[in-house]
Amino acid sequence: MALSHLSRLTLGLSLTLSLCALPVIRQDGVVNSASQRPAGAGGAVQAGSLIVIHGAGFGQGTTGVEACWTQAGKRVALEVRSVSPDRIAAWLPETAPIGEGQVTVKAGGGWSAPRPLRVVVEAPGLFSRSGRGWGPADSENTPDAPSRRGLVVRLLATGKAASVRIGGADAPVVSRRMRPDRVIELAVRIPAAAPEGCHVPTVALSPSGVESNSVTLAVQETPGPCKKPGWDALAGWRPGKLAVFVLSRTASGKPASLGPVEDHVTAGFATATPASLERSPLLMAPPPGSCAAYGSAWDSGLPAGASFTGLLLDALGEDALDAGNELQVNNGNVLMRILHATGSAGVYQRMLKGGQPGRAPVPLMTLDGGSFEITGGGGRQVGAFRVGLPAPARFDWSNRAALTRIDKARPLAVSWAGAVSRIVAMVLLSASPEKQAVGLIHCTALSSAGHLSVPASLLAVLPSGKGEIRLISAGQSSRPASVPGVDHVVPLSVYIQAGEVQIR
Repeated sequence: MALSHLSRLTLGLSLTLSLCALPVIRQDGVVNSASQRPAGAGGAVQAGSLIVIHGAGFGQGTTGVEACWTQAGKRVALEVRSVSPDRIAAWLPETAPIGEGQVTVKAGGGWSAPRPLRVVVEAPGLFSRSGRGWGPADSENTPDAPSRRGLVVRLLATGKAASVRIGGADAPVVSRRMRPDRVIELAVRIPAAAPEGCHVPTVALSPSGVESNSVTLAVQETPGPCKKPGWDALAGWRPGKLAVFVLSRTASGKPASLGPVEDHVTAGFATATPASLERSPLLMAPPPGSCAAYGSAWDSGLPAGASFTGLLLDALGEDALDAGNELQVNNGNVLMRILHATGSAGVYQRMLKGGQPGRAPVPLMTLDGGSFEITGGGGRQVGAFRVGLPAPARFDWSNRAALTRIDKARPLAVSWAGAVSRIVAMVLLSASPEKQAVGLIHCTALSSAGHLSVPASLLAVLPSGKGEIRLISAGQSSRPASVPGVDHVVPLSVYIQAGEVQIR
């Protein structure tokens, strides 16, 4: 019997709804549960470890949900531990064959399309407090409760985590046990050689030396909350009502030449929280002479292509403070208005020098030298203020011309001269929309050292392709600054040299 027009419509609608209800695994969405790094950011999944499957349409609760790993016709069921609409936490058994295969998910009565996945022998991971795979470790040790050298701290891991390094120093593993939830609990003694700091990079290593993602521990000999060192220009960035003022000069282009120069003035006002402070790697500076690596999926964690100021403002917090309709900046000769940044409450920004290629810039004010004052008449939550800042101090990037390509198999060396701030930081950022991955490396060094080196093991977090390397010298005003209605004031004068690089 032929179907009526209404029956055909009903059948078509049912099929459409059924297809829409099928679960979907995100591209590179199967990751180590601890590191959260996709394959494009150096992530890997090990047989006998906890994993997370990111996607959509998984439902709520484990009932009726299955996940399988298939290779060459051999099918291994994953142990599904928890399910939310966009996330499945599971255990990949030790029996999963090593090599290339596919993962599929069943939810709502239907199976997802398969996603390719490579399973390796060793891929340890350390859990972070935020769940992003970077920042403070998931531990009783926190920046508010640091640990002395010689004390034992607890780290949570998955995979073959055989040993630990804290700030580059080998840390004795006192005990190791697997909890009922299959998370590995490591008791680790902080070594005498570990540097002090609120964010000391910490990694686990497999028996053959494969490094995990990097989390941080707070190491401090004196009691009380961790005290950020005087060399950290961002030390005043703390939870509470916050005002940030930035004068920045950025010289960009290919490393072989000093390209166009842009001068910006930026101010931000918001109530920062401990959680918002953990959103920006720049606020978790490693001790001088060390580096930390950060990797994430394209849309979950690190902002792809963000500027230095953008990486900072990402940590301001959502609770913006009203400082008035506009601010002003003056150098004693010229006064310019600073208006609200479009779409960013509590943020005021203006380009002082620069412009689009092909357009002649109009440099009404430049940061070539001298002193500047940022003023505001006040708003509903912030009173009238005056904050002084010096112009950013230039330095020379000595081996800039040599850094056109970065080989991830070799250590990366960066050198400079003439930096006047106490610290120089390097930020290396690479983002790949094709691989749905973002990688970032943050290093610090005393300016007097004149150089820093990035170990090859950290460079694996960078997706291959085009990236950007930034060498940053940040200083503060020598005059104390106060803003009515605000708990903490962070005035920054920043000189940035940025260059495009090819990463392979």
